[in-house]
Amino acid sequence: MNGGIAALPMYDWPELHAPMDHLWAAITQELHKDGISAPARLARELPYDAGWTRPDLVLGQTCGLPMATTLANRVSVVGTFDHALEACPPGHYRSALLVRADSDIDCLANARGSRLVINNLDSQSGFHSIMGRLRTQLQTRLQTRLQTRLQTRSLDSMPTQRFFSSVAVSDAHRNSIAWLLDERADIAAIDCHSLALARRFGPSPDQLRIVGYTPAVPGTPLITAQHTNASRIGDAVERALQELDADQRRKLGIVGLWRCDVTDYQPMADAGVARIARRELGLEEQTESHH
Repeated sequence: MNGGIAALPMYDWPELHAPMDHLWAAITQELHKDGISAPARLARELPYDAGWTRPDLVLGQTCGLPMATTLANRVSVVGTFDHALEACPPGHYRSALLVRADSDIDCLANARGSRLVINNLDSQSGFHSIMGRLRTQLQTRLQTRLQTRLQTRSLDSMPTQRFFSSVAVSDAHRNSIAWLLDERADIAAIDCHSLALARRFGPSPDQLRIVGYTPAVPGTPLITAQHTNASRIGDAVERALQELDADQRRKLGIVGLWRCDVTDYQPMADAGVARIARRELGLEEQTESHH
């Protein structure tokens, strides 16, 4: 009954390997009861995105942004873990905009010229969420100016000058927090579950300050191979979560499974936000210079 691959990398911090292994053992047991083959262990040796489109993927975890773009027609969505985060609907999360406690930045609008650190280029929580906030901010300012001029202009007329002085990639939310503390960056968007884990396991964000939040969106999706019965996999995950004792669920910060599908992630594929992201990476000017 052992076969295929599985990985749940998004919040699989080393300190949580033991309870995560307990959860996977419970999921495997429930899958086997349904006659579904599953590997005995999580494939932690793989890069976090290596198994997303493999035909033998039993259960994986991706980010909402790839789910809305490159993976939309290549995998099946099982659901997402519900972390019961404050001010978020079930199965949703939002990101906190963090700066150092002694920073002069008190909101995103006052962060112009600062150094942004992101966890990954394909991250909704650490990159495109703050780009979405930035786009809304720029749109509001443009609309205000246009109203005073009694003019109408399109989104293409938005400023092309970069807002942040630099955008650096840390490879993990945990690393981004360390970058802020070490003064290698000035601002970062950290999803609230990662922030809660950092409060438990470090680096401690006590010397950081929250200056805003991004809107709540569906959490990191659990996925399976495209032609797999995602509903049956979800049923097994739900039963496994119910089998875990309260202490294991508390350690993982998981209260249940929220059922969703690819349509819940489609709003993340926002061309306007993607353009702001390209601009902040210095790619928009390069693209325009070639035409």
